[in-house]
Amino acid sequence: MNRLFTNYKERREIIAKSPISFSHLKRINIAAGILHLITGILMLSLGVLLEWNQPVYTFYLKFDISQMPFKVLPNPQILFTASYLGAMVASFPLISALAHFLIAYPKNKDYVENLKKGMNPYRWYEYAFSSSIMIVLIATFVGVWDFWSLVMIFVLNAMMIMFGYLMELINQSTEKTNWTPFILGCISGSPMDCNVRVFCFSNHFYGHESACICLRNFLRMLHCFQHLRFKHGSSIQRRWTMERLLIRRKSLHYSKPSG
Repeated sequence: MNRLFTNYKERREIIAKSPISFSHLKRINIAAGILHLITGILMLSLGVLLEWNQPVYTFYLKFDISQMPFKVLPNPQILFTASYLGAMVASFPLISALAHFLIAYPKNKDYVENLKKGMNPYRWYEYAFSSSIMIVLIATFVGVWDFWSLVMIFVLNAMMIMFGYLMELINQSTEKTNWTPFILGCISGSPMDCNVRVFCFSNHFYGHESACICLRNFLRMLHCFQHLRFKHGSSIQRRWTMERLLIRRKSLHYSKPSG
């Protein structure tokens, strides 16, 4: 019988027998940190050259009691103007570089101990900030300019990511995988994702055609970047590399006929 899933005891045994050493992981994290740092500096330099300012509004109510019945109207006010949005994109690789250096040096001992348990909380901490900034910028580009809407998008995305951390935390000592954090993460992330997509499609139907084509291509690029970072990158993680391969190798070993 193929055993593609193991309990926490077997996972820890597999991790302990992994041919990848912790010193090797440290060197990889240092190299990845340097690469992200160089990328971030280049993006920051180029972003400063692109002067892209975007006002951020509040939409509180205005009561008009000069006539009856009185009217309640939205009263958009500019709260602040976000400048050099292009430079803000550089925050993604810079935050990632910081995370790599933290787990390679001051937090390396905790990082190693967590890996032995099949966890990597620092990648969730880093991604909670970097991906939340990313989705807020995407929302700004498609027309979500209300300050409190952007705050809610940031918080919901961060919660969705931290449910991933909770998934690892709960299942580090369970015989059967508990999917509750995953389900709650999907629920918390869905309204945020729908909000951004509705604005994007609304721009497609009501906006200028050429502008919408550029906007769609730009969003596809950011979506691919976000997907690749989530899949391969906040930090180099043992659980998502050798553990999977070793579990599959072990399951194939169990499936062979005896004798």
